[in-house]
Amino acid sequence: MDWIIRKHKNTFVLLIMASGLSLATPLYASNPTSGQMILINSLGVIVNGNLGGSASSILVQVNDTTGLCSTTSSLVYGGVITVPWNNANVHSATKCTNIVSVNVSALKTTSGVVQYDSTANATPPVTATAPTVFTAPTTPIANIALIVTGVASPAMVNSATSWGSALGVAPVYLVSNGNISVTGTMGGVGMEGVRAEARMLRYGIMPAS
Repeated sequence: MDWIIRKHKNTFVLLIMASGLSLATPLYASNPTSGQMILINSLGVIVNGNLGGSASSILVQVNDTTGLCSTTSSLVYGGVITVPWNNANVHSATKCTNIVSVNVSALKTTSGVVQYDSTANATPPVTATAPTVFTAPTTPIANIALIVTGVASPAMVNSATSWGSALGVAPVYLVSNGNISVTGTMGGVGMEGVRAEARMLRYGIMPAS
């Protein structure tokens, strides 16, 4: 009799565990067919408590599977843009069917040259020699966010659920006069899902449903 009761108890526990699993993890979840990305410009480095001349406006070019689908010619330091996408869109220079990558180029500051380039540049140019490429998560996620940073930051490894970027390095400035000596390379902080939604709400942007 005791063996039968224990057997029934074990069966009951297994059933409860199985039901909880099925409720917590949908078996047939499908990828979203639309969504949005926000990008935040934080391209600058604080030295001795201030940004000095490092704070940079940026050129942002977003690409879907076909190519360029959104351009922001000048996003100021601290600025935010929202780029929507939808599988049903007909690709154009202003409509994205998905988001595959983001090309970012620093624009020259009041110093007359850029503070950040695609590689460390000991001769800071007036125009960035090439954009810095950030790769979006490789599977569709309704809400994603990218903060472009100007401080030392680790590389991000691109995956189905993660952004990809190179190592971020701050610019080098001359001690004698504070002028830029070597350009920095921009880094990034990528967010997906709940974290991206929380960041959107901080900027008063409604997450995509």
